[in-house]
Amino acid sequence: MRGIMVVGEWVASKLRASGDSNTRLTRKWVEDHVLQDLSHGGGGARGVGRGGPKDVVERVFKEGAGFPRQAALATPIQHAGSDGVKGVAEGLRRTATERLRELIDTHGDTDRIMTDCFSSYPEHQFQDDTYLSKPDAAYEWLNFHDRLSGAVFSSNEWELAPYLSTPVLGFHHLFASATTRQYFEKDAKKDGDDADAEPTHPFAGAQASWAAHEATKQNEAYIDALQSSLAPSLQRLFSSTSDIATDLQPYLLRMLTPNINPIIVGGSGSDKGTASVRKASEQVLVKRAVNAMGASGVRFERVRLDDGPGQSYGNTQWIYRIEPPLDTLCTFETGGKGFGDAGAKTRYAVRQVITQEWRKEEARINEENRMARFGLTNASYIDPAAGQLLKRKATKEDVDLEGKRIVRDFFGRAVVVGVETDAQKNNKKRQGTSRKRSLGAFVKFQDGYSNAVRKPITLAEFMKDL
Repeated sequence: MRGIMVVGEWVASKLRASGDSNTRLTRKWVEDHVLQDLSHGGGGARGVGRGGPKDVVERVFKEGAGFPRQAALATPIQHAGSDGVKGVAEGLRRTATERLRELIDTHGDTDRIMTDCFSSYPEHQFQDDTYLSKPDAAYEWLNFHDRLSGAVFSSNEWELAPYLSTPVLGFHHLFASATTRQYFEKDAKKDGDDADAEPTHPFAGAQASWAAHEATKQNEAYIDALQSSLAPSLQRLFSSTSDIATDLQPYLLRMLTPNINPIIVGGSGSDKGTASVRKASEQVLVKRAVNAMGASGVRFERVRLDDGPGQSYGNTQWIYRIEPPLDTLCTFETGGKGFGDAGAKTRYAVRQVITQEWRKEEARINEENRMARFGLTNASYIDPAAGQLLKRKATKEDVDLEGKRIVRDFFGRAVVVGVETDAQKNNKKRQGTSRKRSLGAFVKFQDGYSNAVRKPITLAEFMKDL
């Protein structure tokens, strides 16, 4: 019904624009002026009522305004004063421009059409020079439309109303090219059958500025969380969040995602198997990642994924997430393909190995801190790998001002033991030498506790049976 009403309004506007007051709407007049447009697949009139401003905007960025090429094969009427022969391309362009102008005038809402054209032109591919001449010209057309619309609707200069469709046609001449043929098949790709289609730009459309603002605010919150978890030495080096974003977090993520191939030991399940590395070069990379975790405060959090429609019941999947999310901060959507590969997906076993080594390192640090609270840092410490108490040599810090050695008991209490002087050591050596000289040889014979050994036997008793 809408299409019929719009076509009727379009026919009435053509009849009114003829300028002859004696003209009557007859069958012959329709065959001469309208039937030619209706006979080419509805490209000229029947498609006018197919949609609203969205359909008009789509036609603006299509070559030939989306009208069939057969409708423009007829040679356009040559007005007085035009010289030269018009080519086929010029005829197609002129016919598409005239029909697009009629379509815009029929719709009437030029402000909305112009706004949609301006917000959607960055999404379309067009050929331009390095000076961005076409976007600059688009801004000029937008300014012209604003001033023209203000003059028509604010100052009531209605004689300028026929020119409201001119800025939209300017966008059509700037951005409609042969590279936009993909938009003819846009409806065929809505179902997602094309697997090789390029992903949608993250900041595209009318809400691009708002999406970019929200993403910037969220990333700033993540960077602030990362800055608060840094070690004091790193906080002094990276006091600005911009320095952290450019100089720290890309390299930190690369250190936390080493290129290693862990070996699963003890089963294939996530709870049963334990990942480990055997190569010395890979162990160095893991150690470097552990040191980076200790200095930056970044941790791996093991979380469980919810069962989706494609997962079987009881088949639980686990992943390790980075807190703060460096993989999100170092993912550059606008950088193109192959840019920022450090933020790609990482194997579960790689992060499992790093988490295991970090727990060992954390246990060692906590044990050293506990021993330091009892004052045993310089006297002894416990090695978690060996599981035994290792003694250290006494240093100058183990001797107080009076020259006495400080010794701690089991409960950490200080036991004062005097430090021996050289004279006392010499006296002890002399006393030990004199004792050795005074003592003689002492020999003791043990018969044993068996009766066979205690009872004597003579030689005659031993030889009588021979």
